[in-house]
Amino acid sequence: HRRRTMMPVLLATTILSLTLHGPVTTPPRTARATPSLIQMQMDGGDLERGLSSDRNADIQRLKKLFYSQSAEGSEDAASKEVAAAEEVAAAESWLLRDLPMTRWTMALLPHQQVLLNVFQPEYVHMFEALLATPQPWYYMHALLPGGVEHLGHPDHALPGLGGADGDDDAPGGEAHLQGVLMQVVSASRLRDARLRLVVHGVGRAVVLRGTQALPYARADIAVLPDAEQLRTAAACVERCWTDPLRERNEELLA
Repeated sequence: HRRRTMMPVLLATTILSLTLHGPVTTPPRTARATPSLIQMQMDGGDLERGLSSDRNADIQRLKKLFYSQSAEGSEDAASKEVAAAEEVAAAESWLLRDLPMTRWTMALLPHQQVLLNVFQPEYVHMFEALLATPQPWYYMHALLPGGVEHLGHPDHALPGLGGADGDDDAPGGEAHLQGVLMQVVSASRLRDARLRLVVHGVGRAVVLRGTQALPYARADIAVLPDAEQLRTAAACVERCWTDPLRERNEELLA
């Protein structure tokens, strides 16, 4: 008897639910990436997946032409000589101007060697431009939480490029300014446009002023000598002063 009494109630509840909310439907299934799409993403978006040797050769010729022109620029011979002299003087004073930067989520250490697999377009472009210049190939690495997604974020802005508080000279509140001066030791290009680089940490460095934020960072940096170098230099200076004085005193006492 109780079951017969509940049937009209259940039926009325079902009808009311359909009236208010419509029929119950299953959510649409999200489209899964096809294997070909996944492969294309892994190959850097190359529609030929890097398998066409003729196409790869054409791309390399275009890259060489583009980056060689970018490296040469429109400077005349005199301005190039002046720029080269300034670079030598800056290197001797541990100051490097307008140096390209990588700002990844990983930390690198001085004197560390790393094998890099460069696939992000911003940094493929950066390293291609760097490799088109004469050696040595120097760049700086500094930590950036979030990686390339935060390159243009005001909280991570380099000094001189506009911080979160609107002060162009102040860095962003979360910007990491200390990092490592790196040198590219060897480079090879893969058929899918990625770069395989062996890089070496030369020493500690700090950003003085940013010169570019996008598509990748550039900055004026200062190289910080290691404590061992400072102690060695101090000991050399001390010997330079004390040894002649000791010899002079021995001559006077003889």
